[in-house]
Amino acid sequence: ESRRNYLVAGGFLPTLCALITREVARIRAQEAIASCDIAQGQVLKSLLALLESLLKVPGIRSRFKLTPDLLATMLDNFLHVQSLIVQKTKLTDDCAQQLMHTFSSLSSESEADQERFCQACIKALGTHRAGRTPAFLIQQLSSIMCPAEAEPVHHLILQKSPTQEEFIRGTMAKNPYPSSELGVTMRDVKKKICLDLDMAGLIEDDNGMELLVRGQIVRLDL
Repeated sequence: ESRRNYLVAGGFLPTLCALITREVARIRAQEAIASCDIAQGQVLKSLLALLESLLKVPGIRSRFKLTPDLLATMLDNFLHVQSLIVQKTKLTDDCAQQLMHTFSSLSSESEADQERFCQACIKALGTHRAGRTPAFLIQQLSSIMCPAEAEPVHHLILQKSPTQEEFIRGTMAKNPYPSSELGVTMRDVKKKICLDLDMAGLIEDDNGMELLVRGQIVRLDL
């Protein structure tokens, strides 16, 4: 860790990012060539692995976030690598995934981090207007500004009616059942009951079993 801090103290972080940008530009310049080397992206992957190693140090991680334009530059590099067609290889795909993982971790640690990432995305929208890139950037912005709410989990107690003892063998022994394991509709609840009580023949038969809630029959599509 001390060696990594020494490198960064000497200004290595911007230099490394500049080398990454130069390598991405070199790969992009070969998009006009009809052939592709399967080793394309090996140098870039090595540079990104070095960056990832540096960012594991908390102090260097903070310096990266606070250094102007570094995040925006690396996002720009990611978008270029992701949009490769002719020079697209397994290695370049790995590089894109590595960069995406870096962005996800850097932008999720605090509100200030999210704000910086949003600014980088807005800046990128001004230059990346082709293909699906704008949609990707808007999706990233939406996930931060309007995050999806987690579905609430409800616990259901599944009990057999006393009048059905002769017709339905066994019991639902793992009460209560979280809704996250049962599914979305009451039809999913019925399927769970049929599978656990060895009545698979009734799964597709909507009239073969009735479900009651507080003594009232409920529709299976609820």
